[in-house]
Amino acid sequence: RALHLSGRHQEAINVYTEALALSPDTPLLHYELGLVYHDIRKYEQAESCYRRALQINPGFQDAHYRLGSTLLSRNQFAEAINHLEKALLQRPDDADTLFQIGNAHFATGNLQAAAEFFQRALRMEPAHYAAANNLGKVFEQHGDLEKSAQSFRYAIKQAPDFMTIIKSQIDTGSKEFAANEAHLRDLIADLQKQLDRVELGGGDKARKKHTRRGKMLPRERVNQLIDPGTPFLEFSPLAAHDMY
Repeated sequence: RALHLSGRHQEAINVYTEALALSPDTPLLHYELGLVYHDIRKYEQAESCYRRALQINPGFQDAHYRLGSTLLSRNQFAEAINHLEKALLQRPDDADTLFQIGNAHFATGNLQAAAEFFQRALRMEPAHYAAANNLGKVFEQHGDLEKSAQSFRYAIKQAPDFMTIIKSQIDTGSKEFAANEAHLRDLIADLQKQLDRVELGGGDKARKKHTRRGKMLPRERVNQLIDPGTPFLEFSPLAAHDMY
């Protein structure tokens, strides 16, 4: 362990390997060898070590946490959540475990679950700036920019060096700004009218003809397919608009 902490990783690997040759069923040795591999970004070897530690001791909480985190970095989200939740059973108040589960849910698009775990992490450890930052990303994805900004500000407050603050040079009180804002709002309103019209799925006559046949409109089909509460982003709703 001293070799590992001093950055002499290869020597540490050699010592742990020799120790495991003498005592192959010691889970702590496999686990600590995994930590060395993880530090030098050899995640596949680290994963193998954590798995071996858990084969010997299935209740090894730290090994579950480390394996879950490693799987998360390798985009194996479902199994990552499984191991992280096992770690959480033993330490339900551990902010880092809650944070990592939130990251896994965020990566899979389950924004509601991600927000819940980031918020739980912050309740356990209010100074957990990374949880606050990622909670801000969740709110941003939801379109709640006010809550997103609040979370980002809170993260910066907890760790001022975590983010670089870019100071705006825009004069929001100028006539030019007011004119640009009014023009942009008009453009947004016009765009929304066009999107609302497209979302209807054609003219009234065409839609009634379709529904009389017992068929659902395309967007109705999509709404039946996706899970309730799942955000859906439609690409190119105005493709070929007014071209025909």
